[in-house]
Amino acid sequence: RLLHGKIDILRAELVARLQRSGGRSVLEQVDIDRLTEILKQGQNAPVPVEEQVISIFAGTNGKVDDVPVPAVGKFIEEMLEYFRANGKEILETIRTTGQLPDPASIGALVDRFKEGFDATAAAAASKES
Repeated sequence: RLLHGKIDILRAELVARLQRSGGRSVLEQVDIDRLTEILKQGQNAPVPVEEQVISIFAGTNGKVDDVPVPAVGKFIEEMLEYFRANGKEILETIRTTGQLPDPASIGALVDRFKEGFDATAAAAASKES
């Protein structure tokens, strides 16, 4: 599918950026670290393409810029749970058409989720595990 190809291209671009990041500023490295956290998947636990699209959208549209790097994984995990409950139609559109629905509606749903997300607690919890 076209969407699978786009995700593979995004991953390749991120890997290339990571490999070239030796001379980058600390701020840029933190941004790369956030994007790396977004792309992580558990072993033998592949993430559905539509959820990968939402995660990449959040990462490339500034939605995780103020989330501490240690909390990004928890942010993505909980955000996807939120989408499964409140954004089923968005996920279904991506899954069935391979197209990104209205970016404003995706952004608004991410923002609504983010209002209730406790980044400090998530970062603290990730340090304990």
